[in-house]
Amino acid sequence: MKNSLPKIICALIMNAQSLFAYASGTDYKDFSSLEIKSYGAGYFTVSIDRQYFQNPVKNFLLSNIEPGDHKIEIFTERAVHHGYYTSTQQVKLFSGIIYLKPASLIQGIIDEHGRFYIDDIDPLTHYEYYHDEYYQPDYHQQPVYAKPYAMNDRAFLQLVNVLEDQWFDDTRLDVAIQALQNSWLTSAQVKEILQLFWFEDSKLSFAKAAYKKVVDPQSYFVIYKEFWFSSSVDDLNDYISSYR
Repeated sequence: MKNSLPKIICALIMNAQSLFAYASGTDYKDFSSLEIKSYGAGYFTVSIDRQYFQNPVKNFLLSNIEPGDHKIEIFTERAVHHGYYTSTQQVKLFSGIIYLKPASLIQGIIDEHGRFYIDDIDPLTHYEYYHDEYYQPDYHQQPVYAKPYAMNDRAFLQLVNVLEDQWFDDTRLDVAIQALQNSWLTSAQVKEILQLFWFEDSKLSFAKAAYKKVVDPQSYFVIYKEFWFSSSVDDLNDYISSYR
């Protein structure tokens, strides 16, 4: 029963995809499949026509795609060393238009250097496309648009520890702003960093710099309580209004 579970799940996915195929104006026999394999060390995620499949994988297979031109984007995460600490950053490996030939399996490869290219195109009639190790999602689903990832908890804790080790507010501010160059934060993380500064000017300077690097700007109001003076909040609001 344990070994049959992946096959049952795959069958359910394929049935859902068949419903999508028949609902389209394209003959389901002409639908294509896209397969991407990574021969490097890293996992990747894929976006097709701005629909983001957020599960990191090394093997990706998507079936029942209408043939024609499609916008394909491929992302991975890489470690970024800042001198004081290490964080991860989302990197785009590929972005471009790929033509999917009707009734074909388009096979792409990410090589060991992170380069993507189309390796082969096979007729689907000659291809056994069930592979239980592949991520094969239902393409007809609510899109999840690609967006930057906030710094993970481990990297953020390293950053906080480094900031706490600084003796002067100016140095602490320099390190915090340096971290923004290659990383994104949540509003809650910005709030926590503001608590480390001793002077109002330092708080305000970092809050302004961090606004354009938060993944949830709609929640930025949570940092307002970290300021001692209402004039600082007014100044920040004016900056945000001008930035928008």
